[in-house]
Amino acid sequence: MNNIFAGIAVGDAIGVPLEFNRNITEAQYCQSRDAKVLTISDDTQMTLFCAEAMSKVGVNVGSAKKCLTKGYTDWFLTQMDDTNCTGKTGLLQFDSLYRRVAPGITCMTSLFELIHGVPVKNDSKGCGTVMRCAPIAAWALKNNIAPELAYKIAKIDAELTHKHPYTGQCSAVLVGIYLNIAADPDFDLYQAVMLAISYVGEVIHVDESISTLLLSVFSEETHRANRKMLGGWVAEEALALAIGAVAHNQDYLTVIKDAVMIDGDSDSVGSIAGGLAVAMGMIVPESYLERLDALDAIAFASSWF
Repeated sequence: MNNIFAGIAVGDAIGVPLEFNRNITEAQYCQSRDAKVLTISDDTQMTLFCAEAMSKVGVNVGSAKKCLTKGYTDWFLTQMDDTNCTGKTGLLQFDSLYRRVAPGITCMTSLFELIHGVPVKNDSKGCGTVMRCAPIAAWALKNNIAPELAYKIAKIDAELTHKHPYTGQCSAVLVGIYLNIAADPDFDLYQAVMLAISYVGEVIHVDESISTLLLSVFSEETHRANRKMLGGWVAEEALALAIGAVAHNQDYLTVIKDAVMIDGDSDSVGSIAGGLAVAMGMIVPESYLERLDALDAIAFASSWF
């Protein structure tokens, strides 16, 4: 099961114990990497619920917002103390998705508001959007959906919980990167990113500061500086750090090490980098997949795409 969801999950799980730490040591990284059980966080959980939502959209693009809202509110319920998987179907049947591992405050607050019919109002550009949107690209590829529609749905997806425009732009660019990689195996990552920025910009706009940041990471010196200065807590930083990790490393585990050994949102950056690494042809070692606590749920969601 060496697919993008698996790549996302392993990167996420290795990053989980390192999140919030500063000056992460080699020993701390190795302890996290070699844990007997690799425990996913909300990053992978929300990605899987996005996948379930998009599997129900099919070719009915107009139903995407409704399906995504239902998917994420289902996930929200798994995070509440009084819920369990008894008698449930779909992703709700998996115990591993009920574990609460530091879910994002903005996501939880926004979904509480959606459930209670309260308009979501915030100006957050947190990375809780770009870390979950990979299934939109998988859905577009499976159903031969025009990329322009996939970009728009990525923006809709982000805006369900985060209202700052950067979140939708970054999610759409990441979806575009995935689609470009799939469209032409000869593309290198720089080409995939550059074209994604261009194509998305024609549909929903990409702020110049985002495009400048994302393209700058192909300088190894800039990427090294970013790893010291950026925490990855916001969408454009998380995406930049993840792209840089993939651009400057040659195998999956070195990508993840680069992505998670930062002073910040290690699991989110690790999850984004892990998905991109697999898309670029890197292989997740089987010994890591076998230790994932949510392997059953990941396999279930992977069957849709």
